[in-house]
Amino acid sequence: MGLRLGVDVGLKEFLTTNTGETFSVPNFYRKAQSNLARKQSKAAIKKIGSNNWKKAR
Repeated sequence: MGLRLGVDVGLKEFLTTNTGETFSVPNFYRKAQSNLARKQSKAAIKKIGSNNWKKAR
């Protein structure tokens, strides 16, 4: 039929193919995750609908 490819995306390994090949998590991805978490927690303490909340969002 055709070429079939299975891909699993996880936390320990960034990508695992159906052949068992694994790829580590890129550094820019980890940095973006921590940056997003920090910004989300700052936005969470703002009053919903306020100008500061809109800026943080």
